[in-house]
Amino acid sequence: MGIYIQSYQQLLSSRFERKQVSEMYDTVFTCGKLDPDINSPYYPARSDLKIMRVDTIAAILLIKKILAELNLSEDEKKKGCTFCS
Repeated sequence: MGIYIQSYQQLLSSRFERKQVSEMYDTVFTCGKLDPDINSPYYPARSDLKIMRVDTIAAILLIKKILAELNLSEDEKKKGCTFCS
């Protein structure tokens, strides 16, 4: 039996910064920064944060939230997902 995720969630940038590309041509670009919810029950342990970028943390939070909403049984988690628990 396969598990198919038929929904999605997203975390959009909430802070934006302007960065200079070239002083010679006076060009700039705007980039967005993510702010993952540090109060989420799915937030990684502090020891794991050392090796994670912000986009990785955001992806983990969203994936674990979606998986929690699927209400999988323990057996389904063991068969189809190694990181659900």
